[in-house]
Amino acid sequence: MLGTLCPFSRSRSTVSVACRGQRALPVGASAWSAQHREAYSNGQGASTNLFADTARTEPGQGQFQGWRRLAAAFAEGADVLAWLDPWARRNLGRLADREAARITAAAGSALIHGDLRADNVLLTDDRVMVVDWPWAAVGASWCDIVLMGPSVITQGTPDAMRLPDQHLFARAANPDDVTSVLIAVTGYFLRQSIHTPPPGLPAVRGFQRAQGEAALDWVRERTRWRW
Repeated sequence: MLGTLCPFSRSRSTVSVACRGQRALPVGASAWSAQHREAYSNGQGASTNLFADTARTEPGQGQFQGWRRLAAAFAEGADVLAWLDPWARRNLGRLADREAARITAAAGSALIHGDLRADNVLLTDDRVMVVDWPWAAVGASWCDIVLMGPSVITQGTPDAMRLPDQHLFARAANPDDVTSVLIAVTGYFLRQSIHTPPPGLPAVRGFQRAQGEAALDWVRERTRWRW
């Protein structure tokens, strides 16, 4: 696990953290892998894109290719997708096409948590503590906003879609890139949700379904595909 507790000051909008005299990372974490520290010290930057196929692996599941794999299962007759939202079924090809742009869309050099949600954030009087970093990678500085969005929506936050959109606008995130990444995240959650839960995590698929459905509502709002 990478950086069990990574502190951020609430009084600063951005944080840079130097690792043992190395050049500071663009977004803060108190620990980073030796491989990435070496890459930064050589001026190359870390190379693990969060949305690359090898970056987030649950054996046999094909990470962040959810829509492509759902479309393939439908075409082969392996899954009629009766469980899937009708709007998503109608737009399956378009969703798979946009998902394919995820790696380029998410490219960047910022440190990304990769699994940011309410239960991975601890608040103190003067700090925000981000915990649980097994998916840490690099990418566009706005990626964690997109990844946390479904969690915000499922918790019934007022104006839940408008709030992350405001943060994305403030970071000058390219709207098309944001939508491509969001579509990839949505496909990931929805496809994962149909598999048998792994040992010791009986509720994880229900959690993923809820996150996927929330993300799908956000996709529908952003794309404005009305058919």
